[in-house]
Amino acid sequence: MTQGDPAQAGLSDGLRGILWMVATMALLGAADAAGKVLMETNTVAQVVWARWLYTWPMLLILAPRLFSMAQTTRPAMQMFRGLLLLLTTTFLYTGFAYGPLADVTAVMFVAPVAAVALSVPFLGERVNPMRWIGILVGFVGAMIIIRPGSAAIHWAAFMPLIAACLFACHQTAARHLSRTDSAMTILLYTSVVGAVLTGAVMPFQWAPLDGFGWLLIGVIAITGGGANFTMIKAFGAAPTAVVAPFMYTVLLWATAYGYIIYGEIPDVWTAVGAVVIVVTGIWVIRQEGAKS
Repeated sequence: MTQGDPAQAGLSDGLRGILWMVATMALLGAADAAGKVLMETNTVAQVVWARWLYTWPMLLILAPRLFSMAQTTRPAMQMFRGLLLLLTTTFLYTGFAYGPLADVTAVMFVAPVAAVALSVPFLGERVNPMRWIGILVGFVGAMIIIRPGSAAIHWAAFMPLIAACLFACHQTAARHLSRTDSAMTILLYTSVVGAVLTGAVMPFQWAPLDGFGWLLIGVIAITGGGANFTMIKAFGAAPTAVVAPFMYTVLLWATAYGYIIYGEIPDVWTAVGAVVIVVTGIWVIRQEGAKS
């Protein structure tokens, strides 16, 4: 072992996985905050495009292994999963364009409980009544934040909820594909689909960028790509049931970034809804971990 190796430093696998996941959420929160700032003067399409820029250096690094990594018996499903993640990102950033960072981020966490619901028809898994109750409670938490019927509600408030449902479909497809394909194969197809499709749209959606705009593009690309790497490290270091609950720390980062950049302070209903979603999500994840 080399000096500074986490294992040598005495960190357990679980703690290393948790630290990797907290780092992932910090990076994702930074990417979302930079994207929200960029959308004040540029298009949503440019921000989504920036999130996939990490693909090109990744392909260069992995060039010697690309042929073997690309081997799959289900290329159509691989590409469909990539499309799902691209749509998720598009709807998410549309929500960020109109809503506070913390509110949009909190609603997105309906995804873990929605993924459990989708596992029944698409993966043939059994979900007991208590988990169904958890799914419904998580949805109620999202409605507390969105507050349909409120005079101040904007149509874009539902964008993160749509994004959460799409992301749940994306997670379900990943679980299905993981039965036959490696994590790196899945990551490869997802990244290439997103990079190619966003690149094809750019000539029609491009808006001029100044120096600050290019800086934000760089922040989004680096933090978004870095988050993909650290998330792989997190799930590789410890079981899902250990690290997945710490995905909710992104709420803390989103709140911090929102306050620093925009002075946004979540209202009491957002806080209540976020607590409902987080507690429900952690409970469902723990239940799934105990089942496996």
